[in-house]
Amino acid sequence: MRPRRSAWKQIVARFGRGILRADRTIDRAALGRVVFADPAARRFLDRLIHPLVLADQERAARRQAHDRAEIAAHLHDSVLQTLALLQQAPEDPRQVASLARRQERELRGYIDQIASAFSPSLRAALRHAAGEVEDLFMVRIDTVVVGDCAADTPLESLVQASREAMVNAAKHSGVDRVALFAEVTAGGVTVTVRDRGRGFDPAAPAAGRGLAESVVGRMERCGGTAAVRSAPGEGTEIDLHLGRGHD
Repeated sequence: MRPRRSAWKQIVARFGRGILRADRTIDRAALGRVVFADPAARRFLDRLIHPLVLADQERAARRQAHDRAEIAAHLHDSVLQTLALLQQAPEDPRQVASLARRQERELRGYIDQIASAFSPSLRAALRHAAGEVEDLFMVRIDTVVVGDCAADTPLESLVQASREAMVNAAKHSGVDRVALFAEVTAGGVTVTVRDRGRGFDPAAPAAGRGLAESVVGRMERCGGTAAVRSAPGEGTEIDLHLGRGHD
């Protein structure tokens, strides 16, 4: 219960400031010791708190109803339209696979965002970036994101650097499958983009020039790091890291 709210004021007026912590929030253990020893105090607290609990339950019910309506609208606007398109071109396996993959991606991104405690969700942002690259270059990006956090400004730069790393793999690797793995921990966010394609020699003149600016430079500007590992015939791996508490 927040300080200075009406219920807070009534409780403090009834039981005194001895039930408050140093930060002026109510110490429930201290309040409990008073209330459970006094039936009249219990009745007072019940009359005060019960309407608040009902109000919280009503707000939760409204949120659930809103979420259900949003999901129903999304299913109508996106999933059903995709199913109609699939019915129109059942003889084209490539188009069917592309539409199915796009719909899967949209649904995963939608679920990631509404299920996440963070807005905007880093997991949803990374999946969205992977989807853009898939659509642009007709490759498959296998995406795994462990953990989640809010995508603030420095992490938006990390997402953009990840996207450029995926674009590089899609354009230059010569393979049609790329892997993205991301992990969010208390210490930071790490993203790895890997392909098993033709690779290149990072020490060669002009090698990876685009990566130097669009990936490495971008990460350095936002306070992170980027490491590029590659060799001819052995594919390329790009590791990005940005610490938490970077702002």
